[in-house]
Amino acid sequence: MFKSYLKTAIRNLTRHKGYSLINIAGFAIGIACCILILLWVQDEMSFDRFHENLDSLYRVVEEQHYSDGTFFPIARTPYPLGPALVADYPEIINFTRFTPFWRTLLECGDKSFYERGFAFADPSLLEMFSFPLLKGDINTALSETNAVLISEDTAKKYFGDEDPVGRVIMMDNSVDFQVSGVFENVPHNSHLQFDFLGQFDTFVKLSGWGEQWDNNSYYTYVQLTENTYHQDVIPKIYEYIKRIYPESGTRFLLQPVKDIHLRSDFAIDLGGKSENRVKYVYMFSLIAVFVLLIACMNFMNLTTARASRRSLEIGMRKVVGAKRADLIRQFLGESVLISFLSLLIAVGLVLLILPAFNSISGKELSLASFNIGLLAAGLIGIALVTGILAGSYPAFLLSAIRPVRVFKGSLKLGSQNSAFRKILVTCQFSLSIGLIIGTFVVYRQLDFMQKKNLGYNQEHIVYFAERGAFWKNYNAFKTELQRNPNVVGVTAASSIPTHTVTSTSGVDWEGKDPGFDVLFTQFNVDYDYFETLEMEMAQGRSFSKDFPTDASEAFILNETGARLTGMEDPIGKEFTLWGKSGPIIGVVKDYHFKSLHAKIEPLVLRMFHQDWNRYVIVRIRSDNITETLKSVEDAYKKFHPGYPFEFRFLDEA
Repeated sequence: MFKSYLKTAIRNLTRHKGYSLINIAGFAIGIACCILILLWVQDEMSFDRFHENLDSLYRVVEEQHYSDGTFFPIARTPYPLGPALVADYPEIINFTRFTPFWRTLLECGDKSFYERGFAFADPSLLEMFSFPLLKGDINTALSETNAVLISEDTAKKYFGDEDPVGRVIMMDNSVDFQVSGVFENVPHNSHLQFDFLGQFDTFVKLSGWGEQWDNNSYYTYVQLTENTYHQDVIPKIYEYIKRIYPESGTRFLLQPVKDIHLRSDFAIDLGGKSENRVKYVYMFSLIAVFVLLIACMNFMNLTTARASRRSLEIGMRKVVGAKRADLIRQFLGESVLISFLSLLIAVGLVLLILPAFNSISGKELSLASFNIGLLAAGLIGIALVTGILAGSYPAFLLSAIRPVRVFKGSLKLGSQNSAFRKILVTCQFSLSIGLIIGTFVVYRQLDFMQKKNLGYNQEHIVYFAERGAFWKNYNAFKTELQRNPNVVGVTAASSIPTHTVTSTSGVDWEGKDPGFDVLFTQFNVDYDYFETLEMEMAQGRSFSKDFPTDASEAFILNETGARLTGMEDPIGKEFTLWGKSGPIIGVVKDYHFKSLHAKIEPLVLRMFHQDWNRYVIVRIRSDNITETLKSVEDAYKKFHPGYPFEFRFLDEA
């Protein structure tokens, strides 16, 4: 009977080519979409799952609460926190601090590269997390202050097939690091990403960042004892902080490491502001189900619409002795056959589409990266379930046909089942229209993001980060560029306009209530900042060399910050930042300096500490862009030899 059913199924497919093509194509596209989405979902949910101590690893995060009712959640914590918690609480058995380093120049022999993957951590990171060493001793690898561990790929990049242990890598033409070991490449599904790992205290010395309790600059991780519920430890940490700072409104929390990738929502996190991503996992999983349902409904509708054409076949089979169960198996078998044919085509589509899908999603997904056995079982399971689900209604409907009514010509299959078919068609159309509307909304959102007026002109703006001792020659470099007729403006800042996250509550002004705590975003800029970015002043003026005190005393607020102070006319009034006072000389119109998800926050800008300016910002004319960029590069190399010139356009950022 199986052979007979198979022959019948193949004959029906080949005889009705158009119908078969529509059914198989619909199934194939539906399954392909489902596979792509499930690959993405599986990758999102796999983050950090490879750590052996995962269930006992937590990140210490904090919420800073202010008297105006706002709170500021950040993932960074003070320098002394980790050692203090381990010393005072037996439930916490280990800690490590971690901090990524900004993009830096690394050299070894005749090879030099700008690297973004340099990080520093306490040696206990290797004990707590599963980053296995291929070379070196885990107990001594980071015992020396100049020691550095490198990844397997980095070792090949710098040293080829040679043994890298003991070799020296120079940072920014000034600091030597000695390779003490090689670790396996950090998996892409790790929220901690690094290619170089140096000793934590070395970073503190290099950066000059504070080691005090009031300086939140580091990411702190702790390991709890087995069977310790982290929620029981949180109140103890809170009580500890209150003993140190009774007036503090900061609350410390423990975030499971397994939740960091999908369930983080912090203003300051690794890579900037984080967002709770688990909602996207749920949403795309639901979309995968909807797409499969649409494919199944499409199959049901087409099969039931053509049911009357197979009524004679069914009648004859029943006359010669076929039972209803036999017919159900036959039609379910045909459905499953179509499903498996669709699966083969779907796998081909996935392999074809995956590179473009990776480009859009920013992933590195591949079928080969998954367990072949589990992947095969999963794909077969999808095809089997989909085939049975899609073929269930037609199978039970067609197998119920009575031969007498077929031969008398009184069979009216369509009218008897029109209500259910209408429901199927309505559901199919509703789901399809819903997905189309969703796609349109996403398109409109992307269009909005690209065309939104951010409060400054981002066109034809080039920026690059400072390297080494560039600031010693910055003024000469700026003067040379200003002579170039194709350069419209040159300035510098400690943050680029699209990513400004440094905030402080250390502000004061005339008439401020001493009990009123508020958070101001702050950074420093050079002369010509507002002119180069074509920002508008709402009141007062911008920083000017005509007023020598601007470089050390003056402040400029944004409109939100000015409103917050309650001053009707803030120009000339005293403002204090970190104990340094000076007049407010201007109010710049509000502009977006964070994600558009965030409302515009109070902002204060100043000019002192020019050596903190980490970015040079240059506006160029729209014509002769290639020639202009070459002249900027020549000037950069003239005043900063030994450092490759690397730039980006602001509108791309």
